[in-house]
Amino acid sequence: KTKLSYKTSSSGTYTDLANLQEVPEMGGDVDKVEVTTLADSVKKYINGLKDLGDLQFKFLYDADTSGSAFKVLKGLEDDNTLTYFKVSYPDSTTCEFEAYVNVKVDSASVGAAMTFTASFALQSELTWTVSP
Repeated sequence: KTKLSYKTSSSGTYTDLANLQEVPEMGGDVDKVEVTTLADSVKKYINGLKDLGDLQFKFLYDADTSGSAFKVLKGLEDDNTLTYFKVSYPDSTTCEFEAYVNVKVDSASVGAAMTFTASFALQSELTWTVSP
């Protein structure tokens, strides 16, 4: 019941992307900045910038319809469109972000489903809405 949705304008309506198979870790690691002085007896640190990295979502490959996730995401990549995305979890928690997308078809093998990976270069912070 976890979904990834998109919209191309802030005032638009989110549309679900079909055939989502994997969602990455959502969040990031904070850089540790050393602020130790010569008067200190132990090293001291403060939090620096949070590195969210690229988010990589895996989908079952399906390019049969114009609304397939592959065609939609590939179109956004080709147009270099900054897009609004939302991950919705089964408990109604959501995570929204803005990103540019890059699509690559994964390797194929006999007896395995064909998949593709969409990598998202974040252009905003992750905005969480946690259900009560």
